[in-house]
Amino acid sequence: MLAEISRGPRPINADRLDSFRTVMVDVIDPIVAAWDLGRGESQVLTCAASEHADVAVLDDRAARRCAAALGLTTHGTLHVLLQAKKAGLLPAVAPMIDRARTEGLFLRRH
Repeated sequence: MLAEISRGPRPINADRLDSFRTVMVDVIDPIVAAWDLGRGESQVLTCAASEHADVAVLDDRAARRCAAALGLTTHGTLHVLLQAKKAGLLPAVAPMIDRARTEGLFLRRH
């Protein structure tokens, strides 16, 4: 996943992540690998399953289906943004949603 956030239109410098716990996932769980997901999604799911995580943050539909098959709870980016707003960490969600869309995140309207 570090490779994913280290590239793109606005890459995140890995030095900014020093205060976070990082987990290296070198081997993808065979059950997760069978879903043929992207590398980042596969790493998140492998880690979440092996660590018995309460929640995995995923937006990809296929990855969320894989998580459900593994018995994992998922939240998407929108949920995380709404919780951050509720906790007073963000003044508004709309600008973050606009930015996420600019960065390539697809959010479906109901």
